[in-house]
Amino acid sequence: MKTNEKPSSSAGKKLSEDVTKALIQNTEVLMQNYRTIAWVLENFPVTVSEELNRPFQDLDTLLDSVDVEMSLENKMLESRLRSMEKSRILMDRVNEALSLLRRKPEDGERLYNILFSTYVIPEPLSHEQLLFRLQLSSRQYYRLRRQALRILSIRLWSSPNVEISAWMELLMMMGPTN
Repeated sequence: MKTNEKPSSSAGKKLSEDVTKALIQNTEVLMQNYRTIAWVLENFPVTVSEELNRPFQDLDTLLDSVDVEMSLENKMLESRLRSMEKSRILMDRVNEALSLLRRKPEDGERLYNILFSTYVIPEPLSHEQLLFRLQLSSRQYYRLRRQALRILSIRLWSSPNVEISAWMELLMMMGPTN
């Protein structure tokens, strides 16, 4: 193809489909790691207090200790705090997208319940337990889960590029969980 020629519409459509597929896969990887990220964020204050060799009494005391360490230019702690901040922003974004999905007219509650039961509840359910809880056949479950992930991915990845690049970096570190 010459440089001044436009790509054919079928090539553009294929590229768009590939991008959409990649975004849905990234959303699925993120959701597969939801429990782990939530657990890490929940335990972060205790972990930091252990690293600082100070018992965790309350958040204010911990934050004062962190401020002292930051003024002493503790680069490792600074890096961990930045990483946790990115993770927190990502989790907030996921939770906001899930809430939006839940409010989708007609089938939002059902799609939300599929993602919530599959990825969010603290104890994972077996496939059979999921199907029983959701009252779906296996075929319906996979079709609706794919639809829910597609909608969630649209909400998650339609944001400023700076945020997306930070999230993509985090997803790359997680890698596929299959």
